[in-house]
Amino acid sequence: MKTRMKRKILEFVDNSACLSKCLLKLKLRDIREKKLNYRTLFINNSRPDCYTDPEEPLDFVSNKIVTSKYTVWNFLPKNLFEQFRRVANFYYLFNLLLTFIIPDPPVSPFAGAIPIFFVIAVSVIKQGYEDVLRHKSDREINNTPIRILKDGVFVNKKWKDIRVGDIVEVLADQTFPCDLLMLHAHSDDSNCHITTANLDGETNLKEKSKPQNLPLLSTEKELSKLRAVIKCDKPNVNLYDFTGKVILDGNEYPIMNDNILLRGCNLKIGSIVYGVAIYTGKETKMLKNTKFKSNKLSCIEKRLNTFVLVFLGILAVMTFSCFAGSLAYNQLYDDVWYLDGRSPDFYKTNKFIYYMITIILYANIFNYIIPLSLYVTVELQRFVGSQFLEWDLELYDENNDQPAKANTSDLNEDLGQVEYLFSDKTGTLTENLMIFKQFSIDGTIYEKKGTELVRLGSTQPVNLFE
Repeated sequence: MKTRMKRKILEFVDNSACLSKCLLKLKLRDIREKKLNYRTLFINNSRPDCYTDPEEPLDFVSNKIVTSKYTVWNFLPKNLFEQFRRVANFYYLFNLLLTFIIPDPPVSPFAGAIPIFFVIAVSVIKQGYEDVLRHKSDREINNTPIRILKDGVFVNKKWKDIRVGDIVEVLADQTFPCDLLMLHAHSDDSNCHITTANLDGETNLKEKSKPQNLPLLSTEKELSKLRAVIKCDKPNVNLYDFTGKVILDGNEYPIMNDNILLRGCNLKIGSIVYGVAIYTGKETKMLKNTKFKSNKLSCIEKRLNTFVLVFLGILAVMTFSCFAGSLAYNQLYDDVWYLDGRSPDFYKTNKFIYYMITIILYANIFNYIIPLSLYVTVELQRFVGSQFLEWDLELYDENNDQPAKANTSDLNEDLGQVEYLFSDKTGTLTENLMIFKQFSIDGTIYEKKGTELVRLGSTQPVNLFE
């Protein structure tokens, strides 16, 4: 059956020329992407007539970013998987399933399901609300207006519409929407100055320029006629290193890191800057260095799991102690008077099942020692704590009307915690403090003693302003 199904699929692919071509093309592209050590792209997405290399550029990713963790389709399975990574949740689920199996459980399975379902529901609602906010933030970023060169003129588009090879116009105080190769800046020296605070925290201005000896490209007409090839590094995480070249009319112009405008940087000096997109979306260096969706456990949650394991150990000791007492009772009292003459023949012939059911019954009786409600308390405390971060006036940027923003509340307790401290020999962690000793006026040396100013070698205070 399996072989026949595979043969039919292969026959369908062979008979469909279009499908075969698409599959072959995708396969070839995957191989090229792995084997090539560089990226090839055409400025304005047009191949120059003088470029004879038969290699075609890849279909690169769009500039649309996604920082959310879930979609409509994977929200429930993915979130439930994260919920049951918690030891207490997994134990309660396992115990609940057993109560549906064993006969005459001490607690109704439906009553036992209420606590675990409530805990999971609270966590799901909180995680879903936070992810909705992330989706909203993604839409705002992706729909940020930008001007892209199309058919010889700059037209209003959105960040998500940028493709590799497009020429983009960025104005002063705007943020660069993707990684750009600078082509021209409207300034006295054709250079611009940017800040990289969003990337490395540095607020000092950095000068950027176009590739050395690259022809002047200052108007829409000149930019629209530009036909050139860029060969550069594949997307990587290195913020301070870039290697590439621009091939224009048979001439090669080297590209250095000083010619690259990274996504997230802000244009400060320079009224208008033109650049060609080389990395977009998740392939930009900023997003390459950002791990949005890593499912981390905070220090509190790790410790909670450890505590729950200790409680599980206590539960196991209590369960097996009661089980041992049950065995001893059965040995001492063989007559089960409360069964009113009905002998449990099934249990007498199936000792293993009897013992397992007994252990499960005792574990079910003592399972309230596991602090399931503690997870609900922690989740609510995290959510309220993240709201206090956003309400904090000391974290509010009045100039930009921007409050603090908490993308997730799962790691609140890890904020400000120092785990490793690195230092070097250049005095990075020292304090540069200047202490007044002496000074000279017209050949007379003065020094400070206590809070008074005196001449050198004297104890009599001096007032220089008399």
